[in-house]
Amino acid sequence: MDMPENLNSRQKKLLAYMLNASDYTSLEKLAQVGNCSTKTVSRDLKQLQEMASAYGFLLTKKSKEGIRLEANDETRDQLNYELKSSRITLDGESVWHRRHQIYLDLLMNAPKPTTIQKLSEQYYVGKSSIVNDLARIEEVAKCAGLAMIRTRNGTSITGKERLIRNEIAAQMKITRSSAGNWESPGISRLDEETCQVLKLTFGEREVNLVAHAIEAIEMQMGYLMGDIYYINVITHMLIAGQRIRSGQYITEENLMLGQEFDHDIYSIIAFEVRKLGGFLEITYPEAEILFLYTHFTSTGYGELPAKERLGSALAQVDESTVSFCRTLMQGIEEQTQTVLGTDKGVLDSLILHMKAMMNRIRYDVRITCPLKEQIVQEFSETYLLVRNELLRMKKSFFPDYYIPEDEICYLCLYFQSLLEAESRRKRILVVCSTGVGTSHLVRKRIECSFPDLEIVDVISIKRLMNRDLTGIDFVVSTVKLQKELPVPVVIVSILMDQKDSQAISKAIIRSARKETKKNMNIRSVLSPENVKLELHGRTKDEVLQEMTELLFQNGCVTDREAFIKALYLREEEGITGIGEGIAIPHGKSSVVAKTAIAIGRNLDGIEWETFDDKPVRVVIMFAVRDVDMSQHIMLLSRVAELLCDGDVTAALFETKDTGEIIQILGREGSK
Repeated sequence: MDMPENLNSRQKKLLAYMLNASDYTSLEKLAQVGNCSTKTVSRDLKQLQEMASAYGFLLTKKSKEGIRLEANDETRDQLNYELKSSRITLDGESVWHRRHQIYLDLLMNAPKPTTIQKLSEQYYVGKSSIVNDLARIEEVAKCAGLAMIRTRNGTSITGKERLIRNEIAAQMKITRSSAGNWESPGISRLDEETCQVLKLTFGEREVNLVAHAIEAIEMQMGYLMGDIYYINVITHMLIAGQRIRSGQYITEENLMLGQEFDHDIYSIIAFEVRKLGGFLEITYPEAEILFLYTHFTSTGYGELPAKERLGSALAQVDESTVSFCRTLMQGIEEQTQTVLGTDKGVLDSLILHMKAMMNRIRYDVRITCPLKEQIVQEFSETYLLVRNELLRMKKSFFPDYYIPEDEICYLCLYFQSLLEAESRRKRILVVCSTGVGTSHLVRKRIECSFPDLEIVDVISIKRLMNRDLTGIDFVVSTVKLQKELPVPVVIVSILMDQKDSQAISKAIIRSARKETKKNMNIRSVLSPENVKLELHGRTKDEVLQEMTELLFQNGCVTDREAFIKALYLREEEGITGIGEGIAIPHGKSSVVAKTAIAIGRNLDGIEWETFDDKPVRVVIMFAVRDVDMSQHIMLLSRVAELLCDGDVTAALFETKDTGEIIQILGREGSK
């Protein structure tokens, strides 16, 4: 008797669970087993019922109790054998998913141990596979500050309770990204994937009770938190309830920094959390309430409070945070030679965001920026600008704290908004060939979505052929053009959906980049003489000396020691090893005779502090005259943009031709 090929992995899992269940199983429990909805389970059971008689088992249903599989011992043994032979993983898809689920279960039950035998039976794989899984899981746990303990009783995860909970939340975010669709309506502020994971993990009743408690706290605090912060808070409150129920408590004494403690906010949170504990039949000790307090005070606003509350909210921002915000703003203005601050709404939002961010940094509350990769790629100049300023300021404002990349990305969005607001209004041409009515519709939708765009004209394809495009930044067209134009073209649909809006936004950004770079020719600071593809140095000190000597010999630097000093002054401000084997040290000094970029490579690896702890193999060194402030940041931005291109980085690591490096780094245009 072979397992039917038309059964999917989830259905096999449900069958395996019922085979080994001693009594009736509810639909809700089966939904947890299958990581799906009860509707999906009902459909799966119908298919299993259709094959039941042919395989010698029966599915019986009992009101209010659920489903039970009935079969003799011989049939059960045979079916179990066939299921094990099919090598079911967590969701039937991959080893990665199995390891992820094992890790999450170990975290949820920490420090309670589980045996290799039990895991082998649970996931239908051999013990050797489980041993390999645990070895990989141990590496991940170490990175989170946790330890894996192996005893006669089994394997367990141990560590500080706060770190365990942070890691549970992090792993649940991974679960969200791979979850399927949730078919029942969820909490409106949760996306479908998050709603699915939370309800399957903690139960619908508990999720709803926690959601009501959060809403009550928000109402009394006078504002709604942003969705990303809401997800973080509800996740940690649910995890806290689960951990307290199993006897695991937050005990760290240093959760609070006295001067930032707001007794009024704490009282609101304490009252609602204790009331929640009554419904959940658990007791929250003070340390647990303080822990949740750190999460609530680390949230950002979903939207700015009403005018009558905005002034009060801004008045509550401590002076150190305001000073930090002003210093950061001044630094960005100096580097971009732009006066920011004309949009008061964005500035107020930035100050309130900064308050929450400082709390997150102090309390080690981590949030995830879902658009991190896109932000780094699309706004590379602004990202690098903000990151460098933060690293420069870190020593003065918070030397003992780590600034996560996700936080830098959120700040990047604020400054991108400010910089775009100060940029020249873009002039566009709209091309539409389907009639006056359609043309009017497209124009109105662009005007509504992008009020800062100046639509010069709406014309047909025929008129476009003879149109002078001088002064036009880009063209928006509802049809694909056969003729190549001297300006960028964005193709959109007549109905202008979200994808089309994103395409226009990208065109605006690219246009702004082009305008910024039009007076900057990176080729002017590149020279084959300043490229050394076989560095002798193996440490950062040796390489900085070697590349400075190169610049000195070629007349770019007049004083070796003074320039080395300038390099190390910058190194003290923050890490220049940006990851993926690349470092970008830079020195700004009066001893630089002419601004130049030197490139060095040691493929064996160079000892260097980096964001990903990987050795450096390529060094791009900037030597900038102290009077070339604006050129400095433009060069950094241009190189940052180029390094997002895989072809560029591949050439840096692989080519044996210095001329090719000069050519690829000096090419015009952008992504």
